[in-house]
Amino acid sequence: MSLLSDISEALSDFESGGVVRLTHFSHVDGLTEIDPEKMFSGADRSNREIRSITGKTFPRAYFGVGVGEEGGYRKERALKDAPYEYTVDYPAKRIYDMNIDPDGLKEEIGKQQDAARDAHPNKILSPDERVRIMDTVVHAKGYHGIAFDNPSFGQSCYLWVKVKVEQVQ
Repeated sequence: MSLLSDISEALSDFESGGVVRLTHFSHVDGLTEIDPEKMFSGADRSNREIRSITGKTFPRAYFGVGVGEEGGYRKERALKDAPYEYTVDYPAKRIYDMNIDPDGLKEEIGKQQDAARDAHPNKILSPDERVRIMDTVVHAKGYHGIAFDNPSFGQSCYLWVKVKVEQVQ
């Protein structure tokens, strides 16, 4: 099952346009773009700040996929402190869907993670290091971000690139 293609035609048009509707929830009013390099627009401010400080993962901006759709991002679970919504229709082919793993990248990611773990004196690999390796492999293939099923919120993705957005009124 593909996270990026299992949402309704109302939100995405894969047959003719190949886009997926992404929604960013924010506590900031009046944004025109979401830039992963600029922290604090989303509700996940502290997580991204920590990742940025440690330098172990690429800066990222989070989005809901299929907001309001059956099986999509569950807006009500998220973001009590983020009353503003911003949307962008983004090319689905630029977002790597980890559920279906279309390019078989999970195997390469696993190999690199195993090698990093084996190289560590205590044979451990931190969660941030695992994510950094995953991001590096996917980014190297030309993708702009990763889609995944968040256990708390539903269909989600993050992008490493800045995007122009429209505020939902």
